[in-house]
Amino acid sequence: MKLNQAFALRMKKILNVKKLTLFKWEQKTGLSHSTLNDILSCKSPIINLNHISLIIKALGMSMAEFFDSELFDFNNLDLEEENLDFINILNDILNHDCKNLDFNNLALIIKALGTSIAEFFDSELFDFDTLIFQE
Repeated sequence: MKLNQAFALRMKKILNVKKLTLFKWEQKTGLSHSTLNDILSCKSPIINLNHISLIIKALGMSMAEFFDSELFDFNNLDLEEENLDFINILNDILNHDCKNLDFNNLALIIKALGTSIAEFFDSELFDFDTLIFQE
């Protein structure tokens, strides 16, 4: 399964459990209807960390809680291997500048580090109060 598909499935499950409509969710995230719809329908192959953080924050969850799902087990994911600039990506994370970070690239780094996505996000680095995102 592609990462964007796993993300969309997890979003749909949580929206259903929390009984949130797309309209209410749009208001909470500040993202447009078309952006959320594209993510839910997997029209966008790449999801940036900025959108992910706004979505998860609006769901009232931490990043670690959201990604604590078998959907995000690396054995179940088909990650797109690319030429990555690991140093610059990690530098952005350490400097709390994640607004343009591509989630697929980050997942490849997390996999290379030998940890799960949920464990990686269970860190002060990904506290919504310290991250720099465009809202």
